Amino acid sequence: MSRVFAPPAVAGSAADRLIDAVAGAHTGLLVGAVALHVAAQASRGLAWRGVLAASWPAVTRRRACAWHVCGAGLGGVLSARGGDAVRIALAKRDLRDATWPALAGTLAAEGSFETFCGLLLAVVAGFAMAAFVACYLPAHRASRIDPSEALRAE
Repeated sequence: MSRVFAPPAVAGSAADRLIDAVAGAHTGLLVGAVALHVAAQASRGLAWRGVLAASWPAVTRRRACAWHVCGAGLGGVLSARGGDAVRIALAKRDLRDATWPALAGTLAAEGSFETFCGLLLAVVAGFAMAAFVACYLPAHRASRIDPSEALRAE
């Protein structure tokens, strides 16, 4: 029976094991993953700024991204909703005329858009998988024909 999370074979502290794991990673893939993560956080911050700008046009991109990244970072420590609460509190502190329900509404609008995009991505992935299966399986089944059956058919 294989375990998904096997205990590390490396002795030492957790920091040593982390350093060993990162040192063993492919540098290009690691840099690419970090770049995609930073780009995702920035794009989500910009999307939230777009929602905020409908009611508070003076909100800058930099501020909205900073609030979002801070909330996302604390969401990893607290909880997902805890990070959202921090994000709203930071926005409330700087937006004097904002109310708590209005800021909570921005999260609802952002969440509904994320849900829509996630469902759209799932549908596209489903069609791509169906096309792959339709193209690959007939060729795969044809390659597994028993030679004796092929001779009997003639």
